[in-house]
Amino acid sequence: MKVYVGVTSWPKRIATARETIESILSQSAHIDAVELNLFEGDFPKGRADLPTSLTRLEAIYNNFHIYFHKRDLKVWLKSVPSIRRHSGEDYTLFTLDDDCIYDREYVLEGLLSLDSGNYDVINNQSGVCKDGVWQGIAGEYMAYRSAFLEKCRPYLTDDFCEKVMVDDCCWFWLFRKFNVRQAPRTRDGLARDRLLGYSYRRCFKDGDPATMTKNNGDYPMERLVKEMEIIHQAGI
Repeated sequence: MKVYVGVTSWPKRIATARETIESILSQSAHIDAVELNLFEGDFPKGRADLPTSLTRLEAIYNNFHIYFHKRDLKVWLKSVPSIRRHSGEDYTLFTLDDDCIYDREYVLEGLLSLDSGNYDVINNQSGVCKDGVWQGIAGEYMAYRSAFLEKCRPYLTDDFCEKVMVDDCCWFWLFRKFNVRQAPRTRDGLARDRLLGYSYRRCFKDGDPATMTKNNGDYPMERLVKEMEIIHQAGI
């Protein structure tokens, strides 16, 4: 089984994306490809708009690839292009953020957790609704087996992805629809506090992890309700 990592970024974060990418490329586990999927509208000159320190990694690591996409799939750029690119393959896809430094054992422990119970997914993203606003909690751990992703692929069209930005809600309903076996957050699998502890596993480059919710953006409840309607209208 192959292992792929999907990442995306945008102009405000691209200057430090190299640090994230290098931490992924330095994992102890073998990774067949780290795929940085970017919206070409954010970088109209292509690689010329990217830091040289980042593009140079393509020449150093033969498993690092940069792709540009015509449609702005936003957060879905982490996953959907890679799902389409590897359709028909047997693989595990990790979708990682561009604002973190990952511990060398991060991917390995994810794979061991999936293997420990023949699970379909790990999804430890959390969120809360406070004062009518959906607030994402930084620190998700997300990995998916290809058998599940292949079932999802027909639903994740460009038009759908451009309308639905709260992807964690969509994944939740896809989990329910296909009755996935989800790796536990307990010590029996991967303990969230161990793997996602801000001081132990991931060093946020923006500083205080408490600021990450604000940086990632809050979702007004009316927008969340509208996107939920789109999700259900799509048959999810």
